[in-house]
Amino acid sequence: MNGEQVQFFTLSQLSLKIKRLMLENFRHAVWVKADMLKLNFYPRSGHAFPDLVEKQNDEVISKIRANIWADDLQRISQRFKHVTGKNLGDGISILFKAEVRYHELYGLSLRIVDIDPTYTLGEMALQKEKTVKKLKEEGLFDRNKKLVLPDFPNRLAVISIDTSRGYRDLLKILWWEGVLFRTEITLFPAVLQGEKAITTISKRIGEIAMRKEEFDAILIIRGGGDEAGMDCYDHYTLARNVALAPLPVISGIGHATNDTVTEMVSHSNKITPTDVAYFLLSKYSHQYQLLQERSARLTTFTMMYFSEEEARLQEAARKLSARSIKRFSKEYEMLAHLRSKAMELPKRKIIQEREKIKQAEHILLKKPAKNTQTGLKKLDFTLERLERAVKHNLKAAKAKQESLDQHIKLLDPENILKRGYSLSLYEGKVLRSTAGLKKGDVITTRLAKGEIESKIEKTKKK
Repeated sequence: MNGEQVQFFTLSQLSLKIKRLMLENFRHAVWVKADMLKLNFYPRSGHAFPDLVEKQNDEVISKIRANIWADDLQRISQRFKHVTGKNLGDGISILFKAEVRYHELYGLSLRIVDIDPTYTLGEMALQKEKTVKKLKEEGLFDRNKKLVLPDFPNRLAVISIDTSRGYRDLLKILWWEGVLFRTEITLFPAVLQGEKAITTISKRIGEIAMRKEEFDAILIIRGGGDEAGMDCYDHYTLARNVALAPLPVISGIGHATNDTVTEMVSHSNKITPTDVAYFLLSKYSHQYQLLQERSARLTTFTMMYFSEEEARLQEAARKLSARSIKRFSKEYEMLAHLRSKAMELPKRKIIQEREKIKQAEHILLKKPAKNTQTGLKKLDFTLERLERAVKHNLKAAKAKQESLDQHIKLLDPENILKRGYSLSLYEGKVLRSTAGLKKGDVITTRLAKGEIESKIEKTKKK
């Protein structure tokens, strides 16, 4: 500067110098450890362009672009799946062999030619072990398992997606094979694999927690498709939210050979959605069977109770009938006696009054004439009083007669028969006991309308 000539590189010269330095220092492929944030696979070409990062305390401190050509990707993926049991995908730690490349137009890149699946498997196992240990230290590992699953959990909050084959299988079994039990299902849509599954499933659990009174259990259902992106179910955040769920969680997230941490902390893990459906149906069927058994016992008890009550009522009716007939007979005899006495009372009174008149006449005939006038007055007074007394006595006797007639009418056998009682006669006499009856005797039972003749087969004494 200041008139001095400055030495500089053109951009192409600088790019070429960097390229030469790369070639001098990275003549051969090197092994690198990184996290593959996204695979970025393009099905049309078969190539993949992974985003590689290095994290420290969950913050990205380094990032570089890479590529895996189709032939290499097919070979690497097959070996990776064979060793780990999982598809090569997003969000995993990898140890890879790469050629360092620098291009004047495209800059620095890594061409991945191999991936060591055993490293990824170890990293996954180590991370899973750390997650389990941390949940146990926090007292959360068995928390959801300690929640009580209702005997008849038919109000279900399902975290899945309506296009999932597993979700459709669940509905088919519960609504067709279990149509009798009327299961209520509310879908809470969520991403079911990959990094987004951690946040969306956790969010749905939170929404369900706000409405926990509406449901009996939470179902996490995933079925169909491959197992790419299943590492999310080993993530601490998702597993912790499942453990803290306020309702029992039943998981059915696929056909994985090893349980994920999410499955471990769930109340019940039934692997597939079909297994979940039949697990619920078994609980429904068990409760239905118990209900049928209780109903049968209740029916038997009720029948026995009513049978015993019917027998007691029949016995009470029999005793009441016998007592009523006995009392009726006594009342009838008493009323007949009272009626006879009532008829005799006026006659006796008249005879007594006649005797008094005769005595008065006899006294008058014996006394002097001067007392005749006084005697006649007394006689008239006596006759008048006698007339009033006779009328009063006749009126009282008539009223009493009418009262007795009314009472007799109420206790008339015909009226008693009309109230549902019957009267049994043998040789024209009212039966009050079985004494004197023998097998073959014919008795007549008089009802309100008609009579029944019965032949004695057997008698019992009470």
